[in-house]
Amino acid sequence: MAHTVFICYSSHDKLVANAACAALEAQRIPCWIAPRDILAGEEYGEAIVDALSGCQIVLLIFSLHANDSPQVRREIERAVHKEKIIVPFRIEDVLPSRAMEFALSNTHWLDAISPPMEQRLTELCATISRLMQRHTGAGPMWQAQEPVAEEVERKAREAEETRLMEVETARQAEALRLHEEAERQKQLQEREQEARKEAERKAREAEAARLKEEQRKAQQAASHALPKWAWGVLAAVALIAVFAAGRLFAPKPIVPTPTPAPHPPPTASQAPPPAAPTGAATTPAPKSAPAPTPAPQLQSASGTWTDPAMGLMWAKRDNGSDVNWQQAMNYCQSLQLAGHADWQLPTIDQLQGIYDASVSVPGTGGYSSVVLHVKGNLQLSGWDWSNSQGNASGEAWTFSFFNEQRYSDLLGYSNTSARALCVRRSGG
Repeated sequence: MAHTVFICYSSHDKLVANAACAALEAQRIPCWIAPRDILAGEEYGEAIVDALSGCQIVLLIFSLHANDSPQVRREIERAVHKEKIIVPFRIEDVLPSRAMEFALSNTHWLDAISPPMEQRLTELCATISRLMQRHTGAGPMWQAQEPVAEEVERKAREAEETRLMEVETARQAEALRLHEEAERQKQLQEREQEARKEAERKAREAEAARLKEEQRKAQQAASHALPKWAWGVLAAVALIAVFAAGRLFAPKPIVPTPTPAPHPPPTASQAPPPAAPTGAATTPAPKSAPAPTPAPQLQSASGTWTDPAMGLMWAKRDNGSDVNWQQAMNYCQSLQLAGHADWQLPTIDQLQGIYDASVSVPGTGGYSSVVLHVKGNLQLSGWDWSNSQGNASGEAWTFSFFNEQRYSDLLGYSNTSARALCVRRSGG
């Protein structure tokens, strides 16, 4: 469509640009304005250049936004290059930038800063009409009519209503997008929660199966082990055998015979007494008493330490490897040490009773770099099980001589560096 006026503006000033376009077209002055006159599928930059080439006058809606817009500056530069008539219509009191001032330095400005806008638009129509008359030599195309302001207002209202409808449509589309995104997030969270619950259920089932298998193995091992009374009989027989062997093979004490000291030759005063007459009775010399046999020394039981404060005898070493609670119980009940077979797993209070912060001894095995605080110079290689129930059923206390802490562990765990340290009542 042929057009006379190309309207150059910033998108922020769309309302004023539409009002100016309506006012000019109401006076039968054809206008080209983007994006209204750009056909679908047409390249934007090419359409702008073609529209600038086909117009006579470029109407610039000048404001702060237009002054800062690179697109507006490029359109004005093209208009200057093509020697088009430029009419700046200033709607804000803003000084032009250097680039804009260079392009518009010899151009008269129309000010629309002071209201009313209808009067300023009327002046704009008159100015463009005179410019067209001067340019073409034809008669004036503009006549002042009263209904112009009403037409301008109507079209401005229609443009504003269209803009508000577009804004509302965009708002509804954004609300729908947010709702769909929230639904997707909700479904994703529900799926993640279901997957987490399923994983936890499978983990509980696996743990229950493992504990059941360990209990089965422990029961099987206990069924093959000798009963306590049998161990007691074997321990008594072993003690009797040891005692008998000691009496049988113990070496007898050897009493050394004293060597008499040499006597000096007798003097006159020490002459031997005269011999007793024949037939006289003689008194036998008294015999010296035999030397007493020394009593055997009793040695302390090897591998044990007795705590006199608590009246307990402790094994000097623990079992030296990771065991679960049932394995620790079996180890102490089957222990044969220092002639005793009544060893058992200590209580948690008995373990804490031999903790002494003033004593520091190195651990053994994998604990060689750890300092432990335990009486009796006991040699420990980890934490120690007790026969005391822990925080819940199926748990027992373990004790750390590193930091005097109690830990409640499952009976079936054997990967917690827990050991078996055995104890018995002394004097039995």
